[in-house]
Amino acid sequence: MPAAVAAAGALTLPGAAAAPPKLKTSPSFAGSRLVVTATSPKKFTARTRPRAVKVIAGAATYKLKPGTKSARKSTWRSGTLSAGQLAGLYGTRCGSP
Repeated sequence: MPAAVAAAGALTLPGAAAAPPKLKTSPSFAGSRLVVTATSPKKFTARTRPRAVKVIAGAATYKLKPGTKSARKSTWRSGTLSAGQLAGLYGTRCGSP
């Protein structure tokens, strides 16, 4: 997995969710797009379904658009990324050292 997407970014939940759900994120690349899949061991509810996903890699921030969603899985995609942006994502390390 590329170092830049080892930490998937911020998932925004609606309102004041008392306790955020335990989510597992798995970033990947599909062609020239960044794809993040958020999965949960329990079914998403109106309070726990992710509303927005933002990936921060170095100085760049990528807001992702919703793709497919099911009871326990939510997929988010970026717009088309340039070759320079893709190279930056592959070469940037984010998250904890």
